[in-house]
Amino acid sequence: MMQRAFVLAVVLSMFSFMQAVAAEPATISAPAELDDPANSLWITFGGDKPVAQQHGLFVGQEGEEGLLESVLIEGQQAARSLILVPATTQSETPPQPRPGMFYLRLESPEYFRGWLREGEAVLLTLRYWDGGPGTMLITYDSSDPRVHYDPYPSGVWKRPDEFKDGLQLTGDKQWHVVRCLLPMAAFLRREHGSDLRIQSTGEYALSLAALTRVPAAWRPDLVTTQALRVAEAQGMVAAGRGARFAGTFAQKDREPIVMEAELATTLCQQSGDYGPVLDDKASGGACIHWVEMASWTFTVKTPGKYVCWQRGKFPRKAGWLHNQFLDDGQVRDIHDCCKADQTLDWQGIDCGEYDLTAGQHELRQNYCNGPWLDAVVWLPKGEKLPDSPAALASSYVGPSRTVIQTTLVRPLDVARWQQVS
Repeated sequence: MMQRAFVLAVVLSMFSFMQAVAAEPATISAPAELDDPANSLWITFGGDKPVAQQHGLFVGQEGEEGLLESVLIEGQQAARSLILVPATTQSETPPQPRPGMFYLRLESPEYFRGWLREGEAVLLTLRYWDGGPGTMLITYDSSDPRVHYDPYPSGVWKRPDEFKDGLQLTGDKQWHVVRCLLPMAAFLRREHGSDLRIQSTGEYALSLAALTRVPAAWRPDLVTTQALRVAEAQGMVAAGRGARFAGTFAQKDREPIVMEAELATTLCQQSGDYGPVLDDKASGGACIHWVEMASWTFTVKTPGKYVCWQRGKFPRKAGWLHNQFLDDGQVRDIHDCCKADQTLDWQGIDCGEYDLTAGQHELRQNYCNGPWLDAVVWLPKGEKLPDSPAALASSYVGPSRTVIQTTLVRPLDVARWQQVS
């Protein structure tokens, strides 16, 4: 009995030891370029497959923007990304591939939030082959609200501060190691499903990419601005990124009827993100341009003959003209190029004489392809137009109050609020 017990104990002991050995993970050798592998994530390239080792950092998407292939350069295993360019005809020799992109990602956004601790920043290390002149661009997913490339959310495609204009490649046919901080890294996989992207206009290859958590250096408060659009307005209408009053106008007695262009009753801009433009020399401090069609509703108290004057600015020499419609009357072609002296100064343009009856009227017109319109003035025939409509009393009657709601403010990395103006 004692002998059997001893044998059983030995067997159990050996089984436990074998279990322990089997559970021990394989040792991962850290790249020599990393000073602190315990606080690093990395990926190495080359060998039988393009990716040699992945330790917390992984390859993202591959496809039209680049396919990885293993290369051996100066005895160093590496990988390069290539964009294959198909031949346009059957007889044509296929064009040479172009340098493609490396997309890299972490395990998950949740993993990154747990990995990066309070008071730490992210340091990027790259070992690359400089194979031809060009510019290497490094972008990453960040929480910087100052970075915005439509249609992506704020923070996507941020560049390291050290390489805002890219890392210059000289084509020296040498291996290099570069390190840079990635301020405000967020790594939410918003760069086409990845967290970082590396690309170059010159020939290059990578053998190592690594992220190391390091103590965050002190940095001053960042004052940022964010372009907001008007989401909803009462008494105003959206125009470009802002809003404007859509007004009506009325003559009080027999004085000129002065209608600011930016207060048009309706305003339809040509394609593009256009809206009223601020200008200190404009009579109301603003003007409009690139106008597909605008209209002004106005009321005449004293009937009679009036000259329609417009104050415009013509940015270059061209055959300017615009079309005018009064109420349901015939269109008038106004050849501004024959009246303007083709300078950058504001000037009055005589758009012809009209016989206005008492009551409400509507003027409609376009102002296409670049000239600026400050104001429209209905001047009683025989009166002289001053140098600026600002010398005349405005005929604007409203609206004069508004409540506007902007698009949401999304500060992703705000430590505190501070009033700056």
